[in-house]
Amino acid sequence: GTMASSFMSVSEVHSWLGRAFGPDVRLLYRAQAHARQALELCPLQGDVYLRMAELAFLELSSRETVPAYVEQALLVRPNERNVLIRAGRQELLAGQIDRAVRHWAKCFNTPGRHQREIVYRLVRAGMPAKEFLESFHPDWQTLPGIWKQYGNVAQPSERNDVLAYAEGATRRAVAGSGSVRPVNVWYLQSKLYAEAGRSQESLECLQRAYQCDPRQYFVRQA
Repeated sequence: GTMASSFMSVSEVHSWLGRAFGPDVRLLYRAQAHARQALELCPLQGDVYLRMAELAFLELSSRETVPAYVEQALLVRPNERNVLIRAGRQELLAGQIDRAVRHWAKCFNTPGRHQREIVYRLVRAGMPAKEFLESFHPDWQTLPGIWKQYGNVAQPSERNDVLAYAEGATRRAVAGSGSVRPVNVWYLQSKLYAEAGRSQESLECLQRAYQCDPRQYFVRQA
């Protein structure tokens, strides 16, 4: 949208792309044509509407058409993870962070690489840790990545909020049933405490991990 707004006509866009990318620019036009044909053959492909949104700048119409493509993608595939992730990207690019969060919150707690992307994008967009945690309710397994990203912004208060949330997430995980191994949960919490410089709490978590399974080498080593 930002790039398209700096041009006065479609021909200017195409001329600039030709200078920027050379002969390979033809692949963008082919991608757009193929996406359009795919929708003609099957209008229920939500991710293809998002491909059209990503390529809307070729026709200098991204500001008008991108929201429509995103809306249609969500209409036909409201619960598909790939659609929700890419729709959130478009909303974030448009400055609609609340809408991006609404889409991403529906799929964040399904394991995958998208979790790291969502954390990275929102931390860089300036979302406070407390707001992130309240919006996404991450489980204990995703907390190391969140801890790392908020550590990179060099604001101790942000990490303190993540650590406080992690304490509760750890207690819930070890108290619950299922396939979660308490030894792993306590070990992870001990690492967060250690990185925060809280050695006594880290040691206590390691002792709990050891009590859960004394045979684990990584716990004994730590």
